Amino acid sequence: MNNDILLTPHFVRNWKRRVGSAPAVSMVLAIIRNGIRVHEGRELRDLVNQRYVMLAVYWQPDLDLVINIDTTVRPWRAVSVLSRENLPKPPKGRPKKRRRRQWDKPGGRRPKA
Repeated sequence: MNNDILLTPHFVRNWKRRVGSAPAVSMVLAIIRNGIRVHEGRELRDLVNQRYVMLAVYWQPDLDLVINIDTTVRPWRAVSVLSRENLPKPPKGRPKKRRRRQWDKPGGRRPKA
Protein backbone atom coordinates (compact mmCIF):
# COMPACT_ATOMS: atom_id res chain seq x y z
CA MET A 1 0.00 0.00 0.00
CA ASN A 2 1.23 3.41 -0.92
CA ASN A 3 1.36 6.10 1.80
CA ASP A 4 1.17 9.13 -0.50
CA ILE A 5 -1.66 10.04 -2.80
CA LEU A 6 -2.41 12.96 -5.11
CA LEU A 7 -5.93 14.40 -5.13
CA THR A 8 -6.84 15.55 -8.62
CA PRO A 9 -8.85 18.79 -9.08
CA HIS A 10 -11.77 16.73 -10.43
CA PHE A 11 -11.73 14.58 -7.27
CA VAL A 12 -11.55 17.62 -4.94
CA ARG A 13 -14.41 19.41 -6.75
CA ASN A 14 -16.68 16.35 -6.69
CA TRP A 15 -15.79 15.54 -3.06
CA LYS A 16 -16.80 19.07 -1.96
CA ARG A 17 -20.05 18.84 -3.91
CA ARG A 18 -21.00 15.31 -2.85
CA VAL A 19 -19.57 14.95 0.66
CA GLY A 20 -19.72 18.57 1.79
CA SER A 21 -16.24 19.33 3.09
CA ALA A 22 -12.75 19.60 1.66
CA PRO A 23 -11.08 16.20 1.30
CA ALA A 24 -8.12 15.34 3.51
CA VAL A 25 -5.38 13.06 2.23
CA SER A 26 -5.45 11.14 5.52
CA MET A 27 -9.20 10.50 5.14
CA VAL A 28 -8.82 9.24 1.57
CA LEU A 29 -6.00 6.94 2.68
CA ALA A 30 -8.18 5.68 5.55
CA ILE A 31 -10.99 4.89 3.09
CA ILE A 32 -8.52 2.94 0.96
CA ARG A 33 -7.09 1.12 3.98
CA ASN A 34 -10.41 0.30 5.68
CA GLY A 35 -12.71 0.17 2.68
CA ILE A 36 -13.61 -2.78 0.50
CA ARG A 37 -11.63 -3.09 -2.74
CA VAL A 38 -14.18 -3.78 -5.44
CA HIS A 39 -11.76 -3.74 -8.36
CA GLU A 40 -8.00 -3.82 -8.60
CA GLY A 41 -6.30 -1.22 -10.78
CA ARG A 42 -4.46 -2.44 -13.87
CA GLU A 43 -2.55 -1.12 -16.83
CA LEU A 44 -3.39 -2.74 -20.14
CA ARG A 45 -1.78 -2.38 -23.55
CA ASP A 46 -3.28 -3.14 -26.94
CA LEU A 47 -1.56 -4.51 -30.03
CA VAL A 48 -0.05 -1.15 -30.97
CA ASN A 49 1.20 -0.69 -27.38
CA GLN A 50 -1.33 2.01 -26.50
CA ARG A 51 -1.85 2.30 -22.73
CA TYR A 52 -5.26 1.79 -21.10
CA VAL A 53 -5.78 2.16 -17.36
CA MET A 54 -8.44 0.37 -15.33
CA LEU A 55 -8.94 2.31 -12.11
CA ALA A 56 -9.01 0.65 -8.71
CA VAL A 57 -12.41 0.98 -7.03
CA TYR A 58 -12.80 1.22 -3.25
CA TRP A 59 -16.11 1.22 -1.40
CA GLN A 60 -16.66 2.60 2.09
CA PRO A 61 -20.13 1.36 3.18
CA ASP A 62 -20.18 3.42 6.41
CA LEU A 63 -19.85 6.68 4.45
CA ASP A 64 -21.72 5.45 1.33
CA LEU A 65 -18.75 6.42 -0.85
CA VAL A 66 -17.07 4.82 -3.84
CA ILE A 67 -13.72 6.23 -4.91
CA ASN A 68 -11.69 5.50 -8.03
CA ILE A 69 -7.90 5.47 -7.71
CA ASP A 70 -5.25 5.28 -10.42
CA THR A 71 -2.74 2.86 -8.87
CA THR A 72 -0.58 2.51 -11.98
CA VAL A 73 1.39 5.71 -11.29
CA ARG A 74 3.39 6.90 -8.28
CA PRO A 75 2.10 8.71 -6.30
CA TRP A 76 -1.37 7.20 -6.60
CA ARG A 77 -4.05 9.56 -7.91
CA ALA A 78 -7.57 9.88 -6.53
CA VAL A 79 -9.61 10.37 -9.69
CA SER A 80 -13.31 10.27 -8.83
CA VAL A 81 -15.74 9.98 -5.93
CA LEU A 82 -19.34 8.74 -6.07
CA SER A 83 -21.92 9.06 -3.32
CA ARG A 84 -25.57 8.26 -2.74
CA GLU A 85 -26.33 11.51 -4.60
CA ASN A 86 -25.24 9.84 -7.86
CA LEU A 87 -27.85 7.08 -7.71
CA PRO A 88 -30.61 7.40 -10.29
CA LYS A 89 -33.72 8.99 -8.86
CA PRO A 90 -37.02 7.11 -9.23
CA PRO A 91 -39.44 8.82 -11.62
CA LYS A 92 -42.18 10.93 -10.07
CA GLY A 93 -45.77 9.95 -10.65
CA ARG A 94 -46.99 7.02 -12.67
CA PRO A 95 -44.62 5.56 -15.25
CA LYS A 96 -45.63 6.18 -18.85
CA LYS A 97 -46.86 3.22 -20.82
CA ARG A 98 -44.61 2.47 -23.78
CA ARG A 99 -46.22 2.68 -27.20
CA ARG A 100 -46.28 -0.56 -29.06
CA ARG A 101 -44.65 -0.71 -32.44
CA GLN A 102 -46.99 -0.96 -35.40
CA TRP A 103 -46.08 -4.57 -36.15
CA ASP A 104 -46.65 -5.61 -32.52
CA LYS A 105 -50.32 -4.71 -32.78
CA PRO A 106 -52.75 -7.40 -33.89
CA GLY A 107 -52.84 -7.47 -37.69
CA GLY A 108 -49.78 -5.22 -37.99
CA ARG A 109 -46.98 -5.93 -40.47
CA ARG A 110 -43.28 -5.96 -39.84
CA PRO A 111 -41.37 -3.48 -42.06
CA LYS A 112 -39.36 -4.98 -44.88
CA ALA A 113 -35.62 -4.93 -44.29
